[in-house]
Amino acid sequence: MDIWNVRNQALAALDTDLRQEKEILDEGFALFDECIDRLYEVAIQDNENTRFAAICCQTLVKARRFALGIYSLCLDSLLLEAGALMRVLKEAWQLLIYFHQDPSRIEEAFAENLPQAGEIAKRINVELHNQLKGLTDYYNATTSHISFSEDAIVPIGMVFSSEILKANMRTLFVVISSILHEGAAPCLHISDQLGAVLRDEIESYIEKGLGVFNIDEDSEEPHLH
Repeated sequence: MDIWNVRNQALAALDTDLRQEKEILDEGFALFDECIDRLYEVAIQDNENTRFAAICCQTLVKARRFALGIYSLCLDSLLLEAGALMRVLKEAWQLLIYFHQDPSRIEEAFAENLPQAGEIAKRINVELHNQLKGLTDYYNATTSHISFSEDAIVPIGMVFSSEILKANMRTLFVVISSILHEGAAPCLHISDQLGAVLRDEIESYIEKGLGVFNIDEDSEEPHLH
């Protein structure tokens, strides 16, 4: 038995039918890296933005790793398991917003005294909180713990599906682009590291990805299938 059979089929699809989608996600991770590098440059300096950049950099590093883990698990058709990581990726997304809305909040992180995730969600934006709370509730019920609910029952065997992989790549793009636009870019702006070129690259990336994945910008919900 080849335990990598599903992944091998997925990798083959990324080089053929899903090449455009793969390129979009690759570009998203490259933008993550650019944002991380810029924040790190400030974090190792000694100025008024050092502490803010250090916390935001570490948060974005975690977000990138969670996103990559989700992508990897989706290649193996381990979708519920990917959902467990999506839950914490959402928390990193919220934290970046929480920090740039009030940069003094990074001191809570240094003191290891951050509010609970639910409280952070309430503070950043009521509308976003309502959207992400539904996502949190779903993942809490089906993926974060072992559950035997109907939505959490998994098939005995794992079968590759190009359409399901594409749908989950689409969801991952939505979350990555949201983190870049709503989290990373404002944090970089506060750190005087955004710049017009990177800002335009992020906006262009989002526009291109919406086209490739055929997404209505106002209606997409970040939900793994």
